[in-house]
Amino acid sequence: GRGVAFLYMCLDYRNIFLAEGTVFNGAGGTYRLDGDTYTETIDYGLPGMVRFIGKQAVYQIGVERDTMRISGVLDDQIEVREVWVRVLK
Repeated sequence: GRGVAFLYMCLDYRNIFLAEGTVFNGAGGTYRLDGDTYTETIDYGLPGMVRFIGKQAVYQIGVERDTMRISGVLDDQIEVREVWVRVLK
C-alpha cells in the first residue's frame, strides 16, 4: 500500500552534526510498501539531506519481533543498511 508520510532523523553519530541543540541530518516524505520492497520518496530534508529531495530510496525490508532491518540503495548510488529496534511497546 501507499503510505502518507515518513520522517526520520539520523542517530548515527558519524553522520550527524549537533550544534546548539540542532540536528543536521534528517528527511521525510512519502513511501510505498509492496511486499517486502519499501520505497521512500524524499520530499523535504534538513541540510545534510537536501541533495536527495525528489530522489527515491528503494529497500528490502524484514521485520522480526521488535526489529526491522532494511537494506537497499538511495538515489541509485548510496548503499544503505539500517537496523531499527522498537523501544516502546
